[in-house]
Amino acid sequence: MQTWSQFSNEQKEPHLVVIPSVIAARQGDDLFLDKKAVAGAEEYVKNWPGKVSYIFREGQKEDILFGDFFRTADLGFGVEMKREDEILESFLLNNASLILASGDNFEDFKLAEFARKRKIPLVYIIEYLLSTRLQIIAVSRSSLWQKFKSGMWTALKEIERRSVFRKAAALQANGAAAAEHYRSINQDTHRYFDTRLSRSMMATQDEVEKRTKRLLSGGPLRLAYSGRLEPLKGADHLIPIAAELAKRHLDFQLDIFGVGSLEGEIRAAISELGLSGQVNLRGSVDFESELVPFIKSEIDLFVCCHRQSDPSCTYLETFGCGVPIVAYSNLAFDGILPIAAAGWSVKPAQIVAISDEIARLDRDRGQIANASFAAVGFASKNDFESTFEGRIAHLISVLKRRNGNI
Repeated sequence: MQTWSQFSNEQKEPHLVVIPSVIAARQGDDLFLDKKAVAGAEEYVKNWPGKVSYIFREGQKEDILFGDFFRTADLGFGVEMKREDEILESFLLNNASLILASGDNFEDFKLAEFARKRKIPLVYIIEYLLSTRLQIIAVSRSSLWQKFKSGMWTALKEIERRSVFRKAAALQANGAAAAEHYRSINQDTHRYFDTRLSRSMMATQDEVEKRTKRLLSGGPLRLAYSGRLEPLKGADHLIPIAAELAKRHLDFQLDIFGVGSLEGEIRAAISELGLSGQVNLRGSVDFESELVPFIKSEIDLFVCCHRQSDPSCTYLETFGCGVPIVAYSNLAFDGILPIAAAGWSVKPAQIVAISDEIARLDRDRGQIANASFAAVGFASKNDFESTFEGRIAHLISVLKRRNGNI
């Protein structure tokens, strides 16, 4: 990885200021922070050749789904908590060498003019396409009129987004679809794949071999889903798919991990349809100590019913467990398949089509076994640490270019 010492610059310790998309809350002397955001900050501290600071928007603790308490003194990076109207006045922001902000959050568009005036390079992170945003609106439970208004507002914001992206020093795009789309607007677009899976958590060759040996020897096909139990994530299709598989007399087990608004509905449907012997609703479990070990050792195939094209970290994290994915077709997942032969997609929202594909794969389990090794092979090149090393190398190249050293 390129380091700051490899090229000269008048600023000996460049100051990276990150404005994450997640909020933070304060309780006494402690901060309640998103655990994934803190893990990312620690990678920046480890690899960035200077000071790292975060500016969090202040919010409510209840709105932070995967949070924990942290003492400010224990964090290895600077922290400010600001209201929206205070951000441009931030001491950290005004002393930044480079700003990394969310291109998905329209509130961060105002940073483009701020950075231009102060000649500070600004890099936006982008995940969602306009089509994805419109898909999310379409599956919401809002009225048709509200959906129309939200769609129009979203389209107008996309015009503004494209304008500020042209002014930005660079973009970092999560997923193949976003990278391909926005690179036409800003050529300096770095593609990465989001994941929480570290090198040490990746499935080993022996683990994949052991599991695929069981798969090929017979027994129930072990299926899984993990994520929010919400219509947006297609969780409402899980039980209909299970019912379709049961109707075909396919020998399977489906483990569902997660919580959400559909939990009660799913639990009731399992009972009403007599699927309690085949479908297990396991709730929310710890990612590192429970979910990952279970997926690595017990699951043959992941069922993903996402209706929208967001670059879910589910894809890379599942692949890292050595488990292939059968999913509804979307731009994010289909963008991975040409570079990782680790899954199969079918027409969106087609319960019979995805059930057909699962049944076909059950008859040809060798395909699942081969895809299992391809999955972990791809994910191992995109683990948590490597992903941040690549992103930081890109940021350094942006700063190097801005300072006239190439």
